[in-house]
Amino acid sequence: MSQADHVQSSQTGNAWFRFWFQPSRAGGLDRVRQGLAVIVAVYFASAWGDLSLWYSYGGPASSTNLSGFLRDAGFAEEARWLISPLFLWDSLFQGTLWAEATWVYQLYVLIGIALAGWVALVIPSSQVPTEKLPRGRVLRLMNSVAPLLLWIWFVGWANRISILSSIAEPILSVSLAAIAIAPVAPLDASKRFIALHWRNTLSRRLLSCQVTLIAVMTTATMLAGRCWWDGTGAYVLNAPAEDRLISVRGTWFEVPWVYESTTMFLVIALPLGIFLAWQRAPTQWNTARQWGVALVWVWCLIVALLSQHLIYAATIAVICTAIISDTGAAKTAPASDSTS
Repeated sequence: MSQADHVQSSQTGNAWFRFWFQPSRAGGLDRVRQGLAVIVAVYFASAWGDLSLWYSYGGPASSTNLSGFLRDAGFAEEARWLISPLFLWDSLFQGTLWAEATWVYQLYVLIGIALAGWVALVIPSSQVPTEKLPRGRVLRLMNSVAPLLLWIWFVGWANRISILSSIAEPILSVSLAAIAIAPVAPLDASKRFIALHWRNTLSRRLLSCQVTLIAVMTTATMLAGRCWWDGTGAYVLNAPAEDRLISVRGTWFEVPWVYESTTMFLVIALPLGIFLAWQRAPTQWNTARQWGVALVWVWCLIVALLSQHLIYAATIAVICTAIISDTGAAKTAPASDSTS
């Protein structure tokens, strides 16, 4: 390898390392964490009404029926990786009144809502010094582990309802994992949003790359469907009668140029918005980055209104802001800030 090639390789490696790990401020990550927690709270609350119907003893998705279905379908080996506290509970108390009990699932959902509420409400409002009072140190510890616990709790629920899950659970799971990496900002109001940390950068990049890959896969899926080429894709989103949030039958939306224009917008807006949000270097692109996120938000709003994918759309709307949340990284950060 020539010296020029060695220098170029070294520069590429350094740029790649800085992209993922250069210490940076929390920036908008706190808002992303708060937004995801609100979505999780709504998600758990929406499951409350169906707990006794689906998961209690004899229900269609009870542990007994689910294990029998997976065994008969030949997925017993793969199902061993579906780890959930609810599976463990039903297994430990199998044959007793405590197994597959509705109150157990209700308690699980309540704990999930409580964890989400802590992350969404308590962490942002915690503005007490962390070094002076024991209560402050305890609060800081609880704030630090709450996002991780929320992710574990949600994944446990997503694994338990695997046969009933939708496209929302995977994206929300990986988003919670990424935001759990970011450290909670110092509780001292005078230091909030100032500390630099490599975990902020890693979390931000993971969220940004995740939403980019989701946008690419979503766009590719749309382009693979004939309805998105003939202009009826937006109308097809509203077709499932049982899942409609709103009905467009007999409205101006049935005018061909309206749903065809909406279809064209949905195909173009998501990839274009993500592309604009990634434009970082030139100063004149700052407004374009904000317009990119705005395009993604409008896309999410239309998808949420026309389909039943509220959690999916809301999650994309929240995590896409991570792309433009970078408030700058330090070339040389104090050791206490970047390594602690």
